[in-house]
Amino acid sequence: MGAIGFVTFFLLSAVSHPFYLSITEMDYNAQNQSLEVSIKLFTDNLEAALISQKTPNSGSLAAIESPDIDKKIEQYLSEKFLVIANGKPVVFTFRGKEVMPDVTWCYLEGKNISAIKTLKVKNLLLLEVYDSQKNIVHLDVNGNKKSLLLQRGKVEEEVQF
Repeated sequence: MGAIGFVTFFLLSAVSHPFYLSITEMDYNAQNQSLEVSIKLFTDNLEAALISQKTPNSGSLAAIESPDIDKKIEQYLSEKFLVIANGKPVVFTFRGKEVMPDVTWCYLEGKNISAIKTLKVKNLLLLEVYDSQKNIVHLDVNGNKKSLLLQRGKVEEEVQF
């Protein structure tokens, strides 16, 4: 196979086998004793997840800006994204979302978290919809940065700071 044939095969393979990815950024705000979370999801994947949860009338996230959709997203995130800080579960408040043409950013905040020594992250986002889903989590605690790759077979990991 020549170079052009290889490139064509690679491009066709990439199109017929899409990848599924979420990116989560978690920043610890020591001054406010809060864990600020931003989750980036492809909008169509989030819609598919809400539909798979048998969420009635989920509609298009890009077309609907309603508290009803926000509640459904908040419930989905609370079931699929779990964090334990220093051995205690973090209770997140849904702070909102930003819907763009291709991606949706979701914002969470966990409060009353004193100096973080350990963080255990369990990320099940979109795994019920896509077998090949990858969930990348970037952590920043007092300037100490770590990254996790969570996926089917490895949905949680604990890190120490």
